[in-house]
Amino acid sequence: MDQMGRIISFIAMSCFIIVLDCTAFAAAPSVLVVKSTDIEAYNEAVDSFEKNCRCNIRELSLTEIDENTLLHDIREEGPALILTVGVDALIRVSSITDRLIVYSMVPNSSLISAPGKNISGVSMHVTPEKYLRAMIDLFPEAKRIGIVYDPKNLDAFVKEAEQISRRNGVELVLREVQRVVDVPATIDSLKGEIDLFWMLPDATVVNTETFKYLLGFSFRMRIPVFSFSKKYVENGAAAGLFTFPVDIGSQAGEMARQILTGKALKTPLRADARTATVMVNDRILQKLGVAVNSEAARRALHAQ
Repeated sequence: MDQMGRIISFIAMSCFIIVLDCTAFAAAPSVLVVKSTDIEAYNEAVDSFEKNCRCNIRELSLTEIDENTLLHDIREEGPALILTVGVDALIRVSSITDRLIVYSMVPNSSLISAPGKNISGVSMHVTPEKYLRAMIDLFPEAKRIGIVYDPKNLDAFVKEAEQISRRNGVELVLREVQRVVDVPATIDSLKGEIDLFWMLPDATVVNTETFKYLLGFSFRMRIPVFSFSKKYVENGAAAGLFTFPVDIGSQAGEMARQILTGKALKTPLRADARTATVMVNDRILQKLGVAVNSEAARRALHAQ
């Protein structure tokens, strides 16, 4: 074959490959991504979802679109599946019953009231067992763990944690609270009663002001705080256990692929986060003078 023939053959083959790629791309399921807002964590989750779902996505943010336009776009596009990212997006879309929905980046699937049979998803919920395992591993000398919580938010979680703690020789020192105004005094009531404070994702208990108060208590009493959020560890908690958006997105993408390929069960798939990461704040631990399991600390991430 002469040089011109080889060039023509190469061009023809390249065009054939491009056509195949385009055909495969066009054949991929369409997913409409609805984000509560446009923030880095949500974008990380969406990127990871797309890689694992192997689908075509289009993104909408609730901060840029009103409810009528959102519903119109869903009807017009007719996506094979809707991915919601964040609580507000899930609430806004959950009334839709004729489309498959997968939620992500929500603290707990219990936020869904009367969930429809078309709603599956992955919550950021970390089980009490994982929390306690991490705390016992990192702080082996801590035998009394304090919790301030609102029963209407976390009663079932705390009861499960009590059962697990007893099996592991750890006592949970519990304080119930129903109003945020009572949180500081309730924290103070734990003085001399605990070796570690377990900060839970409770909307009644945790806000900017109560976290500042808790840190003051922590430093005065030399009591480490174990949190549920990277942000709080970076801002003064001694350690924490939490999920990363990229992991939630990956898990949601795998779930969506199962559903779209017909490999999922007929009932909705709902799962908690399968992975969680421990982070320690070395500066805070040193300031508190608290001993930790050096091997557990070595395996953990370290706050910058």
